[in-house]
Amino acid sequence: MYVCPICNGEFERFNAPGVCPLCNAGGSNAHTQCMDCRYDDEVSVFIKNKNKCPKCGAKVPALG
Repeated sequence: MYVCPICNGEFERFNAPGVCPLCNAGGSNAHTQCMDCRYDDEVSVFIKNKNKCPKCGAKVPALG
């Protein structure tokens, strides 16, 4: 589950990489957090790591 830092809406999947599907906020600098270890970084970092957390390796839901 992701929470948009702009609208505080909760959602499970990005329609576009790093862009909130509820308010369209975000872009290349949008952040998300690993649900296992709570590592927080830009969505692009998780996408480049094949939708896995770069810290613990846990799979994250499709980001884009």
